[in-house]
Amino acid sequence: MRGRSCQAVLEAGLAQRVRRQPTARQLYLAGLICSAVSVDRFGQMTVDNWTYGGPDTQEALLRYHGKGPILLGRNPDDLIAPALAWNAEGDLICEGIAPVLAGARGSVDGSRDAARNRKAARDAVAAGVAGAGYLSDMRLAATLAAIPTPGAPEQSPGPVVAGQFGGTLRRHVAEAAQARAEPDSARERTAIQAEMAENLRRAVAARLAKRGFKAV
Repeated sequence: MRGRSCQAVLEAGLAQRVRRQPTARQLYLAGLICSAVSVDRFGQMTVDNWTYGGPDTQEALLRYHGKGPILLGRNPDDLIAPALAWNAEGDLICEGIAPVLAGARGSVDGSRDAARNRKAARDAVAAGVAGAGYLSDMRLAATLAAIPTPGAPEQSPGPVVAGQFGGTLRRHVAEAAQARAEPDSARERTAIQAEMAENLRRAVAARLAKRGFKAV
């Protein structure tokens, strides 16, 4: 140190060191996205719906057909730009590999935005379906609450009047006896309606319970 501070020693060492700056090509190669791909019998490679490989690079790439994957480097900001290929040892096979079949998106950011938009659309549809199901369940709950309970006492249609005697009473007794002797169709209809209401109540309650709602 010879009486110098750590900062002084560091600055002295940096002043004697040759600074190396990356070249434009090195920065370009460092920014490529690389994918392991296979070469087909036409000397072409397909990745993300993009197909690369033309007549100028066919001879160089056909030597790797059926010999395992190679590394294809592409510009993430411009997928239509020519690509580069390296073998498994890291040696450059060729560059200037032009696309012959373009995909749906021209950049990686575009593909990511499209994927996010598709996910947002799916979430919106799912939320709409859930909201529709909730409203349907609410309507079912309202319908269930409006169904009368079988066997519940009905309200009197009018005020209670004083009893009547004499001939009028005997006539009412005779009519009641005749009504008991004949089939009471109105009473049967009431019993059927009560049974149907109970069956409907049970069906709606089971559906609400399946969806996590409690019948009222």
